[in-house]
Amino acid sequence: MKITPTMLARPAIVLAMFLASVFTTHAQTAVACTGVDASGDFSYAVYTHNDTVHFTFFPLAPIVGSSSAIIYIKKGTGQGAYPGYNMVDSSGNFVFSLPVPAATTVSFYFTYNVPAGGERNSSANPVQYVSGTVCYAGAPTVAITTPADAASYTAPASVAITATASDASGISSVAFYHADTLLGTASTAPYSFTWANVPAGHYSLTAKATNNNSISTVSIPVGITVNKPNTDGFCGTSVNGDYEYKATTVGGKVTFTFHPLAPIAGCAYSLIYIRQGSQGGYGGYGMAAAGSDFVFTTNTIADGVAISFYFTYNVPAGGERNSSANPQGYVVGTNCTGIADAPPTISITSPTNNASFTEPATINITADASSASSTVTSVVFYSGADSLGTSTTAPYQYSWAKVPAGNYTIGAKAIAADSLSATSTFVNVVVNIDNSMGFCATSSDSDFSYRAETVNGNVVITFHPLANIAGCAYALGYVRQGGTGPYPGYPMTKVGNDFRLVQAIPNGTQLSIYFTYQVPAGGERNSSANPQSYTVGTVCQGIALPVQLLSYTAQLQKSGRVTLAWSTGTETNNRYFLVQKSTDGRAYATLANVPAGDALAAVHQYAAEDSHPATGTNYYRLVQVDKNGNAKAYGIKTITLQNNATGLAVYPNPVNSATIAVKWAVAAPAKRVVRLQGMDGKLLYSGTAAPLTTSLQILLPAKPAAGLYLLTLDGEAPVKVVVE
Repeated sequence: MKITPTMLARPAIVLAMFLASVFTTHAQTAVACTGVDASGDFSYAVYTHNDTVHFTFFPLAPIVGSSSAIIYIKKGTGQGAYPGYNMVDSSGNFVFSLPVPAATTVSFYFTYNVPAGGERNSSANPVQYVSGTVCYAGAPTVAITTPADAASYTAPASVAITATASDASGISSVAFYHADTLLGTASTAPYSFTWANVPAGHYSLTAKATNNNSISTVSIPVGITVNKPNTDGFCGTSVNGDYEYKATTVGGKVTFTFHPLAPIAGCAYSLIYIRQGSQGGYGGYGMAAAGSDFVFTTNTIADGVAISFYFTYNVPAGGERNSSANPQGYVVGTNCTGIADAPPTISITSPTNNASFTEPATINITADASSASSTVTSVVFYSGADSLGTSTTAPYQYSWAKVPAGNYTIGAKAIAADSLSATSTFVNVVVNIDNSMGFCATSSDSDFSYRAETVNGNVVITFHPLANIAGCAYALGYVRQGGTGPYPGYPMTKVGNDFRLVQAIPNGTQLSIYFTYQVPAGGERNSSANPQSYTVGTVCQGIALPVQLLSYTAQLQKSGRVTLAWSTGTETNNRYFLVQKSTDGRAYATLANVPAGDALAAVHQYAAEDSHPATGTNYYRLVQVDKNGNAKAYGIKTITLQNNATGLAVYPNPVNSATIAVKWAVAAPAKRVVRLQGMDGKLLYSGTAAPLTTSLQILLPAKPAAGLYLLTLDGEAPVKVVVE
């Protein structure tokens, strides 16, 4: 193939030719592996590796800056359609890979963006290529044997590169490259070179073998990552500085830890993609939150197996990123920290995986932790991302009390005196619904009992399978608000053998409910012919509440605080009171949880305080909860504060999605910082508003939990945001 001056100005094009088995000074029969389109708009490269054909589209001078490319590929000769595939941007070029059986003829052309305007395509000049072929007949074979693809090192690294090469005429030399930079040359087998003092970064290594006829072939690239050195027990830091990662093997199972760093502080989720060996696809898995970290544990894998992996993760400032271009490597059974001291080991010994309890549960958690090179100073226990508590002495234990019904993942993190840490494998537990209090009713066919109750401002609907459908695998609840209209359907969450649905619905709303459920003997049924009724805020038939309310008041004090006071007479089986607050009379957040007093007292006096009432009308609701979880909401009290002028507005407010619109009165000449945080100070969002603008749309990764939040803008009075 002829090399044009334009192509010589683009080293990436020359490298792409190498990838497809490149140059020769001898006349040989050529197969179309590289070329330049007749329009001069682009060049292309195509090669085969492991029965997969890899295509690259290189924009040339007429379309420099092209932002997209689509490849259309037809397999086989003769007539037929050209299915189209989006190509992936790779540093200004575009790549795509497709599995194709060896010796298959493929034809392809491109549609691409023209920065000056519009787009063009090369359908008039499709290219043909036979999968599995190299560019020139008589070329030698060459492959890098070490390092493995996706191998990881710690800077400053010493990377030993070894290649095999063969040809009937003999091999005169093997040259080793990073991209188009020559690293070194070997003239005798075994062909090897050691690249010393390699700084942190991601590198693409190739070996170019030249035979005694001066014909050359370049190997398939091998990608390696050289990580920044770590002293905190992690294997390495991502090339872009977003995160640290760790891999440890215990009992044949590998636990991966993803540790967000400052650029992605507040990261809400992470997924890991893992490949065993040097070939094949990457399976994706969700990682469990463990404080601010995320962990995942594999099934058993044999020691010595080489693994490569990468992450997809949330970026709180907006969107997500992934490290697929720079996968990490790990050998099962090894310590990848790269430092002298080993991290501690830790495992949950109690409860066991899939243990079950009944609400309100007390779950005693015990962990076994040790350090071979230091001492364990503390063990932090987690339920998902939530820290439960810390133990500083062995045996490491924590008692998690008053756990409501639900499904939970429990784990622990050991921290040693040398600041190294390790996270245990998480165990799953279920806290079953307490059915001792009885149900509202049983279906006429005796398939199930159900309960509807109001707890913390939410309607909680429980579906309890009976013997007729024992082992029922799923249930859906259909709930209509009011006397007419459709019945929206919702999947119910399995909690033990029961199913639960939670919906925020205003007090006093009349509901009509029916269920669709699985019948293990075959098929499914529904109770739409006999819907059940329930009024939000009430107690269904047969369930009595234990408290006689004597008084309930709300008063605004001179200090600007609001005091809530109430008294009760008879109390039996009372657990606690909730004082809930709303700024619109619809969405309520819990302001205080007040434990029940002495059950033997004739009169009980209670009080709570709102230290930060909002401007405008504040609604206060008193909710009583008994020991069985039943709740009753009493009358609502209101306090109105003068609405001081503010230049900041949030809409809608209350918020019912992950999108929040913000407006302010006066445009500032410089950027302004906008922050959204919980009343506990936890930051949910931080961003900047452009100069001279008066509005901003905040896009959160997910809708925040129901409650009260504070939104601030530099130079403006803060605004309280209610999330329904």
